[in-house]
Amino acid sequence: MSKPKVTKKSKSSTKPAATSKAKKTSKTKTVAKGKNASTATKKTQPTGKPKMIKDYDKLSPALVAQVKMHYPYGFEKKLILFKNRKGKLVSALPFEGEKFFYMVRMTKELAQKIVQGDEDFDDNGRLRDSSQIALKKIVENAAIEAENV
Repeated sequence: MSKPKVTKKSKSSTKPAATSKAKKTSKTKTVAKGKNASTATKKTQPTGKPKMIKDYDKLSPALVAQVKMHYPYGFEKKLILFKNRKGKLVSALPFEGEKFFYMVRMTKELAQKIVQGDEDFDDNGRLRDSSQIALKKIVENAAIEAENV
């Protein structure tokens, strides 16, 4: 029988694991625009749009209509968690608008209340067909008003 060949490990592969890991960098640095105002980040999403963090109740009617059309089966299952600038976990609904990538702040409970209390959604939490037509008109009217400004 022949002896198996023994190979030596190079010195570069014996580095401690801590030094070979890449440092985690913050992708979002927020800038406050006032005490109760929304926050926007300096960096952009892969879409090239700046990120805007807003509460659901502070969205314009046109944005609310767009969010409802984008999530016709409700918001609860689409919520994500992220850390804000203070390091606190926040739940939000991601939504890509025309100018910004929105993170619409809401809790799971608020998402359920919005859908249950909104006439645009049926008892099963789905957007009604009749509501979709009305919401499209709201979005179109907002686009026309924006062009006229």
